[in-house]
Amino acid sequence: MPLYFAFPDGVYNYVCAECTALCCKGHGFGGSLEQQLRPLYVLYPQIESLVVSRAGDFVTLATTADGCVLLDADNRCRIEKEHHKSMKPTVCNTFPFNVFRRIGKTVTISPHFLCPLRLVVPAQPGDVEGSHEKLEADLRDVLTPEFVKTKAGPLALNDELGALATIEREKNFRDLCSRSLRRQNFRDTLREASADIAAFDLFAARAARLMRIDVPPRSKPYDELDDLLLAIAPVHRLALLIMSSEGILRALAIAELVVRRAWSLATLPLNLQGAMNLIASFAATERLLGQSDETLQRGIKTSKKDLTFQDPEMTFAAFIFLRDVTAGRGVMQTLEEAIPAEMPASDRSALFQKLGGLLDTGPSKNRGRKGIPSS
Repeated sequence: MPLYFAFPDGVYNYVCAECTALCCKGHGFGGSLEQQLRPLYVLYPQIESLVVSRAGDFVTLATTADGCVLLDADNRCRIEKEHHKSMKPTVCNTFPFNVFRRIGKTVTISPHFLCPLRLVVPAQPGDVEGSHEKLEADLRDVLTPEFVKTKAGPLALNDELGALATIEREKNFRDLCSRSLRRQNFRDTLREASADIAAFDLFAARAARLMRIDVPPRSKPYDELDDLLLAIAPVHRLALLIMSSEGILRALAIAELVVRRAWSLATLPLNLQGAMNLIASFAATERLLGQSDETLQRGIKTSKKDLTFQDPEMTFAAFIFLRDVTAGRGVMQTLEEAIPAEMPASDRSALFQKLGGLLDTGPSKNRGRKGIPSS
């Protein structure tokens, strides 16, 4: 089956021997009953009592907050030390590149940011753990049709594109990010991907004003945070595929505004894990503001209770937004008119998160209609 690695080739690396083994503490492990766990039951019969669920051939076992029972004091896996890495359960053997979803018939592979991955720039395909060719060889035996059906759910897509066109677009953007590492800043990379650079620049300025953040310059010198954003953006886009092509770029521009604003106070360097966690935390705001002047495709799921805040100014702004956006007005214009100029940045941030969280981001009811191929 076709695979799509949602990150630049050769930019992620990890060293288990130097890790604090967060992945082995309280997060469970599992794999194929017939191919992996039955042999392990023979070697370590005690772990049979740790099974917490089974879905077809896939079995999940529990681990404690202190660590997996097969984790030794040196933070190394006893299965791998005493036997071989291939004996480890699927979840452990593929970690941290074990976040699987589907776009049509294509399986997307993303890193799990529970792992403190290291950014390697310039990229070193073939020499680091996050090399596409190496990972594909490891994953081919794991990604059986039954496993994919059970563990790789479908991603919600925009109504304008089918799965094949979406994959092609995502590959192009990922490769653009790869070429931009150490060469071009993140915002200029987004501008290069945009079909309307002037409109993108106008949006960035409007969004910054709406968020009470300094309007970013149209171009700026490259810095290390750009490399983090370039390495993360193709992964994060998978959570934004319901948006239009330009909407995704706008959402990523919002993500950069948030990260740079937050980290302007920091004295410690930002890493991949911290940047991704921060970006993911504001996905609701990114989806909302990234709509710009587009009307909502899927509507908004809400009730009066959802839009009630302790602050009456925020409640009134939310009701004005709901009234106008459901009448077919553009999202950005509606927000600009609904939010009073004196509302502080903190209340605006909370309001955007609430409204963005109410957007309908589920699978389209039109998926599979004529002209929208599903694979």
